[in-house]
Amino acid sequence: MGFQFIHVETFSRKADKQGRSVAFILQEARREPAACQHVPHPLAPTVIHGISPVEVEALHDRLVADAATVDKFGKARRVRVDQHTLCTVVASHPATMDMVRDNATTAAAVADWECRTLAWLVGQYGDRMVSVVRHGDESHPHIHAYILPTDDPTFRAKALHPGWTAKDAAVRDARVVGADAKTANARGDTAYKQAMRQLSMIAVMEPGMIGVMEPVGTGGNGISNGPQNGLF
Repeated sequence: MGFQFIHVETFSRKADKQGRSVAFILQEARREPAACQHVPHPLAPTVIHGISPVEVEALHDRLVADAATVDKFGKARRVRVDQHTLCTVVASHPATMDMVRDNATTAAAVADWECRTLAWLVGQYGDRMVSVVRHGDESHPHIHAYILPTDDPTFRAKALHPGWTAKDAAVRDARVVGADAKTANARGDTAYKQAMRQLSMIAVMEPGMIGVMEPVGTGGNGISNGPQNGLF
């Protein structure tokens, strides 16, 4: 049938090179026309956990306004607009929407997958996952989770991304032992890929998930060569 796809990304209030910011991502979630031009016939999302995308944006903006980072002199600073403050996870089922509509068995299997995937996400992120929505207007059934670093007073969403946290740790360790910046960054990219492979295997082996999710990177999906590729 195909392969399960799971995609983790973080975003800042400042748009990236693709024009994606926190505001844009949440506009896409609620299917505002300017943010979902890739969807021929957009439909309103279904909230299956937590609050709506509109409420996520309001909560995000309020918490970011209250958060602060500390500079090297110990002075509190407002969160920079280019600091990543929203983490998202997309999980997509390999069945097509036509299969879901036309086959009751497939529809039941997708519903079961959604329940199990939602439970897995709750186990991963707990109360930090403030919303999960279902979109049924694209080629495959998929859900989007929106996670805020609510337990971090500096509000750093990259700390919620296993690839970024692995890379940061590897770079720090490499520099401690005298590696130059290029070597340290290469080690960080390797750690990033390893962390994302581990995430995909955890998704497979999590109790109740066996036979529902297959490892990311099989069947031609590939594993990212590092965070710059945006595949995870």
